[in-house]
Amino acid sequence: MLTTIITYLVLILILAALLLGGSTDKIAFSSMLFGAAFTAFVAFFLERQLRPKICITKEKTHHDKADGRRFLRVIVENKALWWPLKCIMDRRSAQHVQARITFFTEKNRLVFSEGRRMVGRWSETPEPLRPISASGFNVALLWDLSMTHEAIDIASGSSELLDITMRRPDEDGCRGWHNRIIGRFDPIPANEQFNLQKGCYHALVQIKVAGRIVEACFRIVCDVGIEDFRLEPLSKADCQTMPKGNGFS
Repeated sequence: MLTTIITYLVLILILAALLLGGSTDKIAFSSMLFGAAFTAFVAFFLERQLRPKICITKEKTHHDKADGRRFLRVIVENKALWWPLKCIMDRRSAQHVQARITFFTEKNRLVFSEGRRMVGRWSETPEPLRPISASGFNVALLWDLSMTHEAIDIASGSSELLDITMRRPDEDGCRGWHNRIIGRFDPIPANEQFNLQKGCYHALVQIKVAGRIVEACFRIVCDVGIEDFRLEPLSKADCQTMPKGNGFS
């Protein structure tokens, strides 16, 4: 909206300069054109700064449950504006943010079939479970995707946690953790299971916001005991060798 308004103002200034050019000296004419160009530059600069800026980093500490399960997660942050701009305005909220995770071997070969990607689960969203009650008492939980959200908003300067994998204390391997397997009692379709055997893997995290895709790559260390089960960031060079594709198509 801001860019559109400024663009029209710039066009009006340029047309005015052209119309008045014949009756003004060259210095005044050049000054008007410079002012119009500078106004356009400032408008586009501010528009670029106000766009959501997504940063993906690994969680600093492991997330362990009381039952011994360990979750590996990443932090998805919408960076705040830098000073002094943040003193007078806020970056736009990142709206309808979605995530996809693709698993690779350490040689960057797909673990699962081509095009098979895990729909990211936002850790702080409700689990996809609907309580079924009788006589006022909860007697069961029914798997229901409508109870959770797979697209969220992230305000400027705020962040959200995204699940990657989960490992049980009695297992050597781990599994991709997402809404389509949580609390599901019926047979889980094979294409919704992302079970990883003991070993090390690469995970490509893709975040979609405002039509753009932001990516980050991590190493899943799962050839050790659960106390050392961890996530490590990968370099941009490692990330560039992955056959990415569009995880949202």
